[in-house]
Amino acid sequence: EAVAQEFVRTHTSIPVPRIRRCIADGHGHGYMVMERIEGVKLDRLWPSLNTWQRFIVVWTIRGYIRQLRHVSSDYVCRDVPGPMAETPQLCNRPNLMTRDKPFGPFDSAPEFYQYWNDQYKDKVRARNFCLDDTVPLVLTHNDLRPGNIIVGRDGKIWLIDWDQAGFYPPWQEYLGM
Repeated sequence: EAVAQEFVRTHTSIPVPRIRRCIADGHGHGYMVMERIEGVKLDRLWPSLNTWQRFIVVWTIRGYIRQLRHVSSDYVCRDVPGPMAETPQLCNRPNLMTRDKPFGPFDSAPEFYQYWNDQYKDKVRARNFCLDDTVPLVLTHNDLRPGNIIVGRDGKIWLIDWDQAGFYPPWQEYLGM
């Protein structure tokens, strides 16, 4: 999460909290101390927004997704789907079939697509459709839901909770919403 969050903070204009410190407890758990964002999570704020304010939020998030899709990384091999890391890692979500059980790691994009085609083979075969494994991988947040979006007191829209982020096909972002 810290790697993805810091990468996004330094390579895009997307507002993300600055990480102050990462702490490991020696039992396999890690903790981050981050900048506090004064504001309200979108899931609480949304009902009180008017149509124009909602449009601004949606348009802004659309712009954030476009930035993520166009960012490149020398740190990460973009040919291997999964979380941001130097080696293939387990993909934690979203997978609607296994209810968030980790899957992978994958050594290549075709292997990732084959996994998804196998997961949905009954549905896919009925529609004579398979996922296109030639679609390039892009950086995705993978958990863009209103609870992970903060509208700051100044109106700035912040994205938090980057633990699911990684390089995936563009459609993967929609599964996490």
